Amino acid sequence: MSYRERRRYCVLGCKDIGAYMHAFPHPERRSEMFRKWMSIIGKKVKETDPIKIYKNKKVCARHFSLDQKVASHRLKCDAVPTLDLGGISTTPSIFIGLEHNYCVPGVQTSDPALHTTDTIDTATVDSHLEAMYRNKEHANIQTKTAIQTAPVNGNVNILDKRARGGSRKTNLTAVEPAIAIVTTNPAPQAVSDDILRASQKSGISFARAHPLLTYFYNMEPLQVDVVHFYPRENAQPHNTIKFEVINEENPTTTIVRRGQPFNGVVRFTRPFDENEDIVQLMFTLGDKPQMDTQGAMFIHRDAVTDKHTWTAKLLDVQSDTVSFEVSTPITAPVGSWALRVVTRLKSSSTRAFSDFDQDIYILFNPWNPDDQTYMEDTDLLQEYVLNDVGKVWVGPIKTTRGKPWFYGQFDAAVLPACMFMLDRAEMPFHQRGDPVKMARVISRIVNSNDDAGVLVGRWDGEYEDGTAPSEWTGSVDILAQYLETQLEVPYGQCWVFAGVVTTVCRALGIPSRVVSNLVSAHDANSSLTVDKYYTETMEEMDYDPNNANGADSIWNYHVWNDVWMARPDLPPGYGGWQAIDATPQETSSGLYQCGPAPLEAIKQGVIGLGYDVEFMLASVNADLMRWRKDPDAETGFSMVDTNNYHIGRMVLTKKPYVFDPLGDEDRQDITGEYKHREGTASERLALMNGVRYSERAKRYYAIAGNLSNDITFNLRDIDTVNIGHDFRVTVDIENTCGEGRNIKAALSATSVFYNGVKSEVVKKVEGKIFVGPGKREQISILVKADEYLPKLVEYCNMKISAMAIVDETKQSWADDDDFQVLKPNINIKFNEDLIINQPSLAVLSFVNPLDRALTCCEFRVTSSALEGRTTRIAAPDTPPHAAVTAELPFQPKKLGTINIIATFKSLELKDITGAASLEVMEG
Repeated sequence: MSYRERRRYCVLGCKDIGAYMHAFPHPERRSEMFRKWMSIIGKKVKETDPIKIYKNKKVCARHFSLDQKVASHRLKCDAVPTLDLGGISTTPSIFIGLEHNYCVPGVQTSDPALHTTDTIDTATVDSHLEAMYRNKEHANIQTKTAIQTAPVNGNVNILDKRARGGSRKTNLTAVEPAIAIVTTNPAPQAVSDDILRASQKSGISFARAHPLLTYFYNMEPLQVDVVHFYPRENAQPHNTIKFEVINEENPTTTIVRRGQPFNGVVRFTRPFDENEDIVQLMFTLGDKPQMDTQGAMFIHRDAVTDKHTWTAKLLDVQSDTVSFEVSTPITAPVGSWALRVVTRLKSSSTRAFSDFDQDIYILFNPWNPDDQTYMEDTDLLQEYVLNDVGKVWVGPIKTTRGKPWFYGQFDAAVLPACMFMLDRAEMPFHQRGDPVKMARVISRIVNSNDDAGVLVGRWDGEYEDGTAPSEWTGSVDILAQYLETQLEVPYGQCWVFAGVVTTVCRALGIPSRVVSNLVSAHDANSSLTVDKYYTETMEEMDYDPNNANGADSIWNYHVWNDVWMARPDLPPGYGGWQAIDATPQETSSGLYQCGPAPLEAIKQGVIGLGYDVEFMLASVNADLMRWRKDPDAETGFSMVDTNNYHIGRMVLTKKPYVFDPLGDEDRQDITGEYKHREGTASERLALMNGVRYSERAKRYYAIAGNLSNDITFNLRDIDTVNIGHDFRVTVDIENTCGEGRNIKAALSATSVFYNGVKSEVVKKVEGKIFVGPGKREQISILVKADEYLPKLVEYCNMKISAMAIVDETKQSWADDDDFQVLKPNINIKFNEDLIINQPSLAVLSFVNPLDRALTCCEFRVTSSALEGRTTRIAAPDTPPHAAVTAELPFQPKKLGTINIIATFKSLELKDITGAASLEVMEG
């Protein structure tokens, strides 16, 4: 059952006022439970086909007791409907007690139907009492719910409260006709006085005489009729108005932020008596509430708001309707809270209970200065919490490009998916108010390595049994699929993990941004270095001989997240942006999770702080070290060279308030927030500060200080190569000594995955060259398009490599560089202005850059303005260098800016992207 199909009519006839609906158990997979349900309520089901019952018939939440429910309104596996099975009853029960006795021996009235000797007709007296009620003078006569006439002779079973203030059952014999008067006044004498006064005004004369019978209506606790939390009105001040469920025609889901008051109203089935009635609100989170996961408060006028406690202030009373204001603690756990309304009388311990069956989400509040997620520049929250579209920078440093991504944190499926994720991660409910613990759990549950989390990571290019990472256009389809199937979603890579993390964090109220580190280190052995090993002849080894758990690697880019919060668990100065990484690379405390690591700690090299500062420091600032096998060296390897500038060349995120669908005007360089400027004394000191805490790192860096060479090598960068064009690999060599040198060299070009894993060698050339004293030489190879096109893998990344050994001195050298073969972007055009509720047509196009036809072509388009959010459009086969086009009907439903994100794939060409941002106007 999809989230959008959840709200149906209840088979027991309840009116759909937003109640949460539950499907019948599956008749085959859960046949025993299906039979139990049918034995209880089968007579109400007007259907005989079990499968149709399972698919189409629902039972609302009010028919299940609280102990049959778990978090987020889901039912326990053995739950069956037990409450109100005949329909919803709102009639209060009546307790009859003898409070004061008087009789009516005669009725002075002109009505011939009323006389003094026969039993008085109930219906006739009823009309007179109605007149009394309408003309009441005294506040104590509040309602008339029932009257009856006592027989001339008969036994009446009553509760006698006259004896010593107690209660006892007794039998009285009525000797004269009597009228049972019903009132809410607890004072016996006042009852008589009120009745006499009201009866005189209505024209009926009641005379006091010897005691007989009067029935007193003793109030039971209030029964709840309706509870309402004004979802749309509360959403505006709470900055939750963008959530889709708030903008439904009759919204029933309440979404508020902690530490900020919100308003509600409850209507009862009888008038509320402020002097007699007590109303308590009990908010709970999870199926086993603790002190930190429940808020119990009485509604009263003099409630004093406190940022650390729950309070409910009575605002207004209108007969049976009570308006109130709830305040939540600033540390309240985040999630979907349940509400129970408890009522009782001051004079009784008897309680009545009513469970609110709609969702109440309480989120982090970064607008509140007392919240741990508070961001002082609240204008930035428009970007880091409320913006639902963004950019992820991908690709090697020279050809990096912003990939548009639709976060969609306000979609109806996202918050339920977040709750499901946290439940599956088994995050304790009482910890869900701590953004530090929350961010760490999010970094774990977005990948599937430990807890059957959201995304399965894959980097080998084989995605036939799932969705290729390059095809995703946003997070919502992923989270909706995860919620619907409750299975891991295939497949994701680093920017997909980071996109989903941003969606989850922003939905919950944690400020978040996507961060791309260009030339990113994966330090597998905590040495704060990236180590590459070569044979004696300078052939690169594909393993680390010093680390059985795996080799270090360099990703031409890697994407993670920054989240904003205070860090009361750390010394002062480490609040603000914190790095978290959901891509499963290395374990932390035995699980695939990473962070939150304070950016200030990463920048200063303070690796002793939680969490995972050391790993993140290496990612942006490790030194690259190359080692050649050397039988004469103590460790078996001698150092070839070290590069202090290669790792963490640039750290990028999206600039606030700007979205450039086709360009880079929205690119923001935040390298300075992660590290000091490369090569400066501060940068070296920060790295060495980290090194001194690591014995392994100390050994590596000690060797690096003893290098001396007289031949210099330089591998030329390749700036841009359009797909289908040739390119050249070139190395410049300079001899700075006074003697000639014979050099063995090898040049190669290899297709690689973006995480540095090699696919296929495209071309490799080896040879010797002599460089005279003080001379410069050059070696190069030409790589033709026909040589690399058949061997390209996803994202078209190439690695060029060069190795050299000097015969005379045994000096060795190696270097490599990554670049991306560039592909065209998708153009998205509309032939006319977009008018709200008016049909329009979008045209998607680009030119096939290849010398071959494109087959099995398909566009995938995502936009909040599309029905169903995401759609796929098939395109015809396209000849070489011809235009690929597709048309998309469009009918915008709301005013303002809409964003459209598209991807394209074919058998011959993949990972083509495009985006557009347009304004919808009134007609």
